[in-house]
Amino acid sequence: HGSRSVARRTFDSSKQAMRRGFHSARRQVRTQLRAQGGRSRSTGTQVYRRLFRNTPTFVTVTLLAGIPMAFLYNNTMETLWNINNQGKLFHQVIPQRFPNLPPGTGDDD
Repeated sequence: HGSRSVARRTFDSSKQAMRRGFHSARRQVRTQLRAQGGRSRSTGTQVYRRLFRNTPTFVTVTLLAGIPMAFLYNNTMETLWNINNQGKLFHQVIPQRFPNLPPGTGDDD
């Protein structure tokens, strides 16, 4: 029972020493950044503070990014579909299977 408490105290003191070391290193980095005129903020924090903190700005950014992404996704999927189904598409098959269509049954252009 006595050796357990000694081991526990040793573990706790080493844990505290690790915490002190971590916090000390963190303080040192912050001090260096401030000395260089920089701030210790991550890119994610900066994006959040500038774009997503305010609801109207969030909605605007989402719409402005979402609409072009929808068109890009649609064009990409359509291109992949056409590449994978080359020779099987309706406008490619009909002229081959029915070369002599009666008059008035052509394209509706």
